[in-house]
Amino acid sequence: MFSKAIINGLDIERHFDLIYGGDTFDKRKPDPFALNKAMKELNIKKSETMMIGDSMNDVLVAKAAKVTSCAVGYGLEDKKTLSSHKPDFFIENIKELKKILKKRSKKCQDSKPTKILRAMKFQKR
Repeated sequence: MFSKAIINGLDIERHFDLIYGGDTFDKRKPDPFALNKAMKELNIKKSETMMIGDSMNDVLVAKAAKVTSCAVGYGLEDKKTLSSHKPDFFIENIKELKKILKKRSKKCQDSKPTKILRAMKFQKR
């Protein structure tokens, strides 16, 4: 799996509960299969999940899975194309994500911001 090779090369595998790559399943984005599987395996509610990504397919996956989407404007996708898919949030800097997660954690009183992030980044708390 290409994603796992990158994560291993960066020596950060220990920070992830799950690692799914584009070649893990037969179904590919924007099909929400991988996201739904991750939420189920990690026992995370849709209301606690945020899909964070730099492509229109990431936004489309979030919409299909009925979870919150956060598009990042510093990736490969053209910003205009990305925002035309109407993500719930659009950030230009990763530091902006912290504010969003703090606000969401207040709405999900039983959740911590890292739990919300974990669902999509598959990162340990």
